[in-house]
Amino acid sequence: MKKQTRRLCSLILTLVLALSMMVGTATTASAADTFNLTPDIYVDNVKMGKADLCVSDADTGELEVYVQTYRQLSGIFPKVKDYNVSASGPYDLIYWADRLGYSYSYNISTLYFWTDGDVLHLPDDQVADKGEVPATIYVNGVRTNASVFVETKVKDPKAYIYVPSVDIPKLFPKETEGLIFVQGVEKSSLADWCERYGYTLTIYDNIVFVNNNKETPVVVTLNGTRMDFPYYGGTVISPGYTMLPVAAIARYFGCEVIWEPEYGSRVSIKRDNFWLALWLNNSTYWINGSYKTGDVAPFARNGTTLVPVRILTNELGYDVSWRISNGVCLVDIKSK
Repeated sequence: MKKQTRRLCSLILTLVLALSMMVGTATTASAADTFNLTPDIYVDNVKMGKADLCVSDADTGELEVYVQTYRQLSGIFPKVKDYNVSASGPYDLIYWADRLGYSYSYNISTLYFWTDGDVLHLPDDQVADKGEVPATIYVNGVRTNASVFVETKVKDPKAYIYVPSVDIPKLFPKETEGLIFVQGVEKSSLADWCERYGYTLTIYDNIVFVNNNKETPVVVTLNGTRMDFPYYGGTVISPGYTMLPVAAIARYFGCEVIWEPEYGSRVSIKRDNFWLALWLNNSTYWINGSYKTGDVAPFARNGTTLVPVRILTNELGYDVSWRISNGVCLVDIKSK
């Protein structure tokens, strides 16, 4: 049976490689199988090249990864030289990983093998004291419910952001439409997926931002305490105006927010004798009986009303400062 499988995979490998040379893409043999011709291969965090063919079964979750030549196999697993191995391929890397005592994890674009237990190996020069913590993630400003974990106590946390593979479609729904994900893979590198689909990846503390809209993500603190935005995280628009979700920021100041479409898409923010009224797509606003003109107009995005942070905070008597650090706009709001 194993010989028949090897002969079949050899035929599939030859055919698919030939097709890929002609059309430059992989195709599926059936609804149950997903092919990826060239996933990157890492052994104990050292890149060892690429596989020639990868097949994952959507029904059983089983994974088969093949290389064509013995030279490739022995380069990835040098210990195979101690075994009596056929001189002709293809060679199943998963079979040899199990036989040689390697664990493995697969995330569509990358296949990891490691030898030190049940977790991915982190190089000694990268680890201070491993501390994996859950993180909040925003994609183009929108908060998602994907499970994300960050190794915070390493030199480059961005390189060690992991997402369960089954949650990848929550982050990249359009890009992964039609893809089949293997169940049971615990860790998938978010950086690999961002590189694959052309997104930038930014991290601040335990907040992760994934963007392909060229906008700057925002982190806001009020008197030293970080604000939490449950739906939309805000953005910076040219030429440097910070826009924040009105409902989320107003509650931090003890204000009530009232939407009034009967008054031309007006939103009112009230607290005691304070009354600020703004209109969507209009830079004119009303404050306690007087009209004023701001520098930028509020607007709606993804069902969320975004307002200029300075209008609300200045009218409430707060100071605002901001700076850009590692690709994130850090807004600091303080009582006067």
